[in-house]
Amino acid sequence: MNDEALTEAEIVSHFRKEADDAKSFYNTDLADRQANALDFYDSQPFGDEEEGRSQYIEPVVEQTVDDMTVDILEAFVSGDRVVEFESNDETGEQAAAEATEAVQYLFMRKQRGYRVTLDWLQSGLVETLGVVKVCCVEEEKKVDGEPQFDPETESWIPTQQMVTKKRFEVMPIPSEEFLFSPRMKSLEDRCYKAHCVSKTLSDLVEMGFDRETVEGLPTVDREYDGDARHSSRWRDNNWIDRQREGASREVMLFEEYDYLDIDGDGVTELVRCFRVEDVLLSVEEWEEQPFVGFCPYPRAHRLVGKGLAEKVMPDQRVESVITRQMLDGLYASNTPRRWLPDESTNENTIDDLLTVRPGAIIRGKGLTPPANMSENFDLSKSLTVLERFSQRRQSRTGILELGKGMDKDALNDTASGQKQLMAAGEKQIRYVARNFGEAMAEMFLKLMRLVRAHGEQMTIKVGRQFKPIDPSQWPEEMDFSIRVGLGTNGKEKRIGHRMAIAQLQAEAYAEQTGLVTAKELFKTASGLVRDMGLGEPNDFFVDPEGDDYQPPEPQADPAVAKAQADQQMQQAKLQGEQALAGQKMQMMQQEAGLKLQLAREQAEAEAQLARDKADFEADLARQRMVQEGELAQQRMAMEAQMMAHKASLAEQSAMSKNRPGGDLSK
Repeated sequence: MNDEALTEAEIVSHFRKEADDAKSFYNTDLADRQANALDFYDSQPFGDEEEGRSQYIEPVVEQTVDDMTVDILEAFVSGDRVVEFESNDETGEQAAAEATEAVQYLFMRKQRGYRVTLDWLQSGLVETLGVVKVCCVEEEKKVDGEPQFDPETESWIPTQQMVTKKRFEVMPIPSEEFLFSPRMKSLEDRCYKAHCVSKTLSDLVEMGFDRETVEGLPTVDREYDGDARHSSRWRDNNWIDRQREGASREVMLFEEYDYLDIDGDGVTELVRCFRVEDVLLSVEEWEEQPFVGFCPYPRAHRLVGKGLAEKVMPDQRVESVITRQMLDGLYASNTPRRWLPDESTNENTIDDLLTVRPGAIIRGKGLTPPANMSENFDLSKSLTVLERFSQRRQSRTGILELGKGMDKDALNDTASGQKQLMAAGEKQIRYVARNFGEAMAEMFLKLMRLVRAHGEQMTIKVGRQFKPIDPSQWPEEMDFSIRVGLGTNGKEKRIGHRMAIAQLQAEAYAEQTGLVTAKELFKTASGLVRDMGLGEPNDFFVDPEGDDYQPPEPQADPAVAKAQADQQMQQAKLQGEQALAGQKMQMMQQEAGLKLQLAREQAEAEAQLARDKADFEADLARQRMVQEGELAQQRMAMEAQMMAHKASLAEQSAMSKNRPGGDLSK
């Protein structure tokens, strides 16, 4: 056992070795998997494309990931609450309520909680492991101080002073910036983990590090410049990365956590270390490691399981190949190859045949025209294979195509089959959502403990009112449970369940069974008010443990009360039946009125159709009479013309006979 404290050189040596082991593990295994998944999500080419053939990529990974993201986000952040702490004992109810409001306020209002959740969820679905860091950031900033009066100028001079500002933040971490020990089975294991990120010298000074030490830090290449994940993530950015100088110069900062015996007492403690290369900026004992991970499909005894993208990447390749063949087949069928004998060609024929456009001219010699070569292309076979892969993907991921334009009969012939398919899909989505919910619960717990340890008194809005809270007064050993996934759907279900419980409680309380007291009724009513987002429960109900509570007067004989209650229930039942009968009668009247109106509209439509038909036939008859009159006039005119022509011919014949010299025909 070493009873001496570790030197800075020993600490740096330890963390550098752990970082090298972590990077070696990443570069040989996980990094390539994550980069490949990012390429598939962005529908990048496979590398086997051929010129002149279809290069289409079916975006299976993108569609599946985006659909799963929408479904899970709807459950977690679509409502007015994303987290709720519930105390398991009487002493912590107030602290649990304050923690709920404080964490909700810090996560959703003081930062972009929705975007944090989106980035975290999508990173896990695509890159197998999504990581966030829960931290309290301390920054030194200049603020306006008290103005000083200058007697010489007889004026007030503004002043400034440096103050330390605290900011609680949940930060999604890109996979290339997160390092961890290959031995780790969970992020809570007592193993090495680190956040490796590029920082400017100005950033480090604002974080509180010594300015002289910061300015002497060596400039090194960013650790992830050659990382395939970094290249895949930023492939669409074409900026020029120039070497900066002065306060804008960048260095690679390692924020590392591990268990070390730095003080030599024989017991290892969690240590947080900030380092740049071999320069140790700070090292101190720390309360809790800040990282929370999410893996959609975990593996037993492994930190990294499988991502959603990896499950459907083979489908993207296969469906892309089949779709390319379909497109190539359609292209070949629509623009088939042509056969032409040599004796019918000249120097322009080949170029003309390659020019495929309507009305194109083919220049040649001879009399043999080009002949199209038949292409045997069967589109139905490709569609059958694509349908099969679609069904398989749906059963594996839970993302259904029902209601998205696909023929439902193509998936299952019966309605029961569709229901079974949808039920199986919901199980898959619920499985991933449960894993994400567990991660979110852990994240909120870390945030709550961080606020309790470092938070100052704050004023937050609870319902319609602002309320001051002091997190430092929360008990350190609060016994409570946490619930997440309180989106719109979850809230509606929760309200329905609470109302059902409230009805049972009211019946038990009225019958004086002893199962329910005024306290339980108040808790249920308070939960309903919070779920509905109506403000403080005390605005609607009186707390039975409060000073304003006045217990009800003693009730009469239970038997009499029961008889009265039964009578009231019978009256209520009768009134309900009467109301139901009235509603049925009203519905029948409305149905009869609708049928009558429909019959009237149909009769009117038929009458109008008959009128339109009669008008059409009359118009047609008028047109026929006009045409017949015109034809008669034309016929009479032609007959008159023919008669005139015959008369002219007869007259000419008579003149020839009577002319001097006699008839010329003889």
